[in-house]
Amino acid sequence: MEAINILSLGKSFKTTTAKNYILENENQYNIKAKTNTNNTIEVRGDFQKKTIYVDNNPVKKISDHISFLPTIIHTPEEAVLETKINQNRNQAINKNICFYSKEYLQTLKKYTHTLQQRNKALKQQQTTTLWDALLIDFSEQIWKEKEKYKKNLNATLKNENQTIKDPAEIQIEEIVLNKENIEKNLIKTKDEDYKKGYTTTGPHKDKVKYFLNTKEIKTTASQGEKTLFFSKLKKAEAETIKEASIKKTDPIVLLDDILSKLETQTPKNFLSYSR
Repeated sequence: MEAINILSLGKSFKTTTAKNYILENENQYNIKAKTNTNNTIEVRGDFQKKTIYVDNNPVKKISDHISFLPTIIHTPEEAVLETKINQNRNQAINKNICFYSKEYLQTLKKYTHTLQQRNKALKQQQTTTLWDALLIDFSEQIWKEKEKYKKNLNATLKNENQTIKDPAEIQIEEIVLNKENIEKNLIKTKDEDYKKGYTTTGPHKDKVKYFLNTKEIKTTASQGEKTLFFSKLKKAEAETIKEASIKKTDPIVLLDDILSKLETQTPKNFLSYSR
């Protein structure tokens, strides 16, 4: 599973340090796989750097590669972090949209750069007018795509829930689709932004909530219910990515040690759902 994730995203879901997956007494690693479309993906690396090859051609940017072999990971550890930390939930949505939209990925990169420059200006008590205009434009583009993704994902979850009990849903709060309102919010929070030295509103601050049976799982769900929710969510994410992608590529869903976290009454439902 870790090897597949590295082939997909160029990094492990377990660690950010290559030494944790390089064999003892070795100083390099090599991962190679052939897809069902007869393409070859290979990652060669050491403790400092790595290179990804597709059909023996080096990949110049990871942003050019992530849509080639999309993967969705679900481990007990990931579920805990995604349940507790809003930033992880927000990042998961961004990653999933990037799998099928290069335009979104480029907009997200521009937004992140603009946000960094605006925060720098705020810390130095400088004017942010230039960065404000850019941030408004990029925010509108990102929020429109997030809103579309949320609707498609929830529609998929609803369709699955017709045959499976325990309906699941996600919500993204504070999405603003009107450019004028985005500008108003940015003006409204400017004094607070200068005091804190960073931008307090925007897509990077979106609050993402997960619901099972209309109840937010963060505060009410048991461990087994959370595992059941994420099994539904990850399958729905895969379906949403596939339908939105040009090539209708099926993402690889990586499930690690899921059954051990389910309560006694839920494994049968989970296995039925996961087929």
